[in-house]
Amino acid sequence: MTSSHDPVVETAAGAVRGRRTGGVTRFGGIPYGAAPVGERRFAAPAPPPGWRGVRDAFEPGPAAPQSASRLDGIVGPMRLPRQSEDCLSVNVWTPDLRGRLPVLVWLHGGAYITGSGGQDWYSGAQLAAHGDLVVVTVTYRLGPLGFLYPAGRIEDMGGGNAGLLDQIAALRWVRENIASFGGDPGQVTLAGQSAGALSALAMMSTPHADGLFRRVVMQSTPTGIAPMTAADATTVTERYLRALELSPGQAHRLRTLPVDRLLAAQGELLRASPPLRLAPPFQLVADDDLVAADLLNASGWADGMDRLIGSTRDEAAAWTASDERLRDLDRSAAVEVARGFLGEAAEDEYRRASEEAVHPTPLEVLKLLATGHFFERDIPRLAARSGGRSHVYRFDWSPAGSPLGACHCIELPSVFGTLRAWNEAPMLAGADRPEQASLAVAVQHAWAAFAHTGDPDHHGIPGWPEYRARGAVMHFDKDPHVRTAGR
Repeated sequence: MTSSHDPVVETAAGAVRGRRTGGVTRFGGIPYGAAPVGERRFAAPAPPPGWRGVRDAFEPGPAAPQSASRLDGIVGPMRLPRQSEDCLSVNVWTPDLRGRLPVLVWLHGGAYITGSGGQDWYSGAQLAAHGDLVVVTVTYRLGPLGFLYPAGRIEDMGGGNAGLLDQIAALRWVRENIASFGGDPGQVTLAGQSAGALSALAMMSTPHADGLFRRVVMQSTPTGIAPMTAADATTVTERYLRALELSPGQAHRLRTLPVDRLLAAQGELLRASPPLRLAPPFQLVADDDLVAADLLNASGWADGMDRLIGSTRDEAAAWTASDERLRDLDRSAAVEVARGFLGEAAEDEYRRASEEAVHPTPLEVLKLLATGHFFERDIPRLAARSGGRSHVYRFDWSPAGSPLGACHCIELPSVFGTLRAWNEAPMLAGADRPEQASLAVAVQHAWAAFAHTGDPDHHGIPGWPEYRARGAVMHFDKDPHVRTAGR
């Protein structure tokens, strides 16, 4: 039901009608790309078709087709919009349609397998209101539909990485349209968590994203997962075809198979993955044009960009606690699991971590090793990239006594202030709600300050110097505080 008070905004493709609530106007499900269906399945995104009249934008668009998250037992059930291949849309929250406000564009995580920009977890209403900025969330293709590598077997498919091309198309939409929503296209901060952060890192070196954002927030970036080589991606494609009972010569049938079959075959590949191999079967593939082989050392247009980088203290607890195969491991078996991601260094690294662990059980040591390898070890290198300012954080807060600690994803409710949307999350069981709400205010103001100025410091936290100032790291806990290297 529309109202005479519902604002209407003109975009390049047509007019959209949003809804104003509590000082913020929301526009949901605005297409930034044509439906990637039929012959367009797996292809690079095309511009959206225009429409006549005014399109109601009251609800988020569909989520990309996906199966249940591997981390449901940690983060709680995902309340997704309906699923459809016609999923290329953005959601916009703005406090001032006539403003010229900074813009924060959000790329969700989910290992390129799950998630949606339309989840209630990522409602931008509170962040837009508290931060005085425009918030945009992006839905992009996932799994085989977004990251299948063609291996030369699917005509006119291109080089894969379609989901990353979707994200770049969404940023182009922001550049062309966000001024109509009160945003400044010259003041765009790209923010992402987990796979979304890895995508942001990839975009910093590709000319395809040149100039589309000015600052970057990378939360829990899994730099321990390198882009696949073409050879490795080809092997995955061959395994996937076998799971679908297709020969290499029948690869063209992937364009017409039902989505349910595509997802079921992806599930077979996921179940075959060894413990603590966090790399999904479909992900970024290096091609030296869109995706660099070495994302950490790749030089690109964004080298001088301001960066806000961080992780959670116990990232890997989300996997060590949810994988039944890791129960009751002895030391020898734990070293073998570690060898899967550390290689020949596993024995020495296991010994070192055992000496550092407060409770050196095999599972605790694996958690430390996986957290360091996949999420922490490269933060100093990311922070030290040439030019620009770097601010580093670690999210240490967790409910008192929680066996999951400060695991992967635990900072997300604080970034968006969507605490109620996470009520069913086991990682938040027993949380002190006033304490959590206070921390959310501190985090939101930091992210907003960064989007405005490139510096996340604000009056609600102790002084937050740049990382280069003695390796300064902001620790977000009940009482946020800064520690420097050697302390």
